[in-house]
Amino acid sequence: MATDYDGVQAIMEFKTQKGSRLDNHAILTQKSKSVSSCVMKCVQLSNCKSVNYNTVNKNCELNRSMTNLAHVQWYGTSEDIYIKVKL
Repeated sequence: MATDYDGVQAIMEFKTQKGSRLDNHAILTQKSKSVSSCVMKCVQLSNCKSVNYNTVNKNCELNRSMTNLAHVQWYGTSEDIYIKVKL
């Protein structure tokens, strides 16, 4: 996805792991209407690197860390989505 910030175009890349969440790294937890609005909240914070989103209770956790998707023990349920956000 390409986004224009004051004339500067940024390319955003998202890596998604469904059924998973990154625990113990949240800097902020709040409700969010959708996965995309949760990701946009993360993009707006300089110290946010990834998000956990629960599709049932709409909890959006903004994380201070991100992880290599292949090298972590995952936690979560089928309602959880982990998204690595990178600009």
